[in-house]
Amino acid sequence: LGGFRASLTFRFKRPAKPVRDYPPIDIDKLCRSNLDGMVSGGIVEDDRHCVYLTAKKEYHEHPGVIIRIDPA
Repeated sequence: LGGFRASLTFRFKRPAKPVRDYPPIDIDKLCRSNLDGMVSGGIVEDDRHCVYLTAKKEYHEHPGVIIRIDPA
């Protein structure tokens, strides 16, 4: 796989009394750890080949992460 595009949607369970309308977690750290995991898992050769990255964090009833990888 050469250059690739990545889209990540991070979903978190809404706390009983949220401080904000969005999860108070650094989105750049979420992206970095997931891209590193994709390298370790052999999904992509190296995260430096990511040429386009979109990320979103939200509260959702089904927590987790949705990852989409496409060729650049």
